[in-house]
Amino acid sequence: MKYKKYRNRILSFLTVICCLAGCLMPVRASESSVPRIVFENEVKRSTDLTIRKSFAGDVPEAEQDEVFTFTVQIGGQPADGREYKFYASEDAEPVTRTVTGGTIELQAGQRAVFEYLGTGTSYLVREELPQDSKFECASPSSGYVSDDMTSSGASVEFVNRY
Repeated sequence: MKYKKYRNRILSFLTVICCLAGCLMPVRASESSVPRIVFENEVKRSTDLTIRKSFAGDVPEAEQDEVFTFTVQIGGQPADGREYKFYASEDAEPVTRTVTGGTIELQAGQRAVFEYLGTGTSYLVREELPQDSKFECASPSSGYVSDDMTSSGASVEFVNRY
């Protein structure tokens, strides 16, 4: 019994010594045993919605500067306040514009690009032709396109006939 008392004290003392020694000596893993995780992020720029405007057939020169209005909805909501890239011609530099009142305006040969919408995002684009317009929507014949974005984006062209 007498030795049991000393044995517990010695074990406690040795435990304290081992803990102190462990704190003073840093433990390091070898370089080969440390797992490394590398993240490589890519910018995905393929989910753009492009809206183009053009004419079919002969259009009198006086009518070629006609401005057309389009209602744009993205994700079921009006695109009001959303920025887009406006191209005045095919080879023009883009200008950043903001949708106001849920509509944009384009002339023949111009386009608008809404960038990075995301695959699966719904969109609706409707051409708003006035009642007294000399133009009719040749394509799409309904005057609007409603669909979901694909992984390669979406391109909509509105063609008017005089």
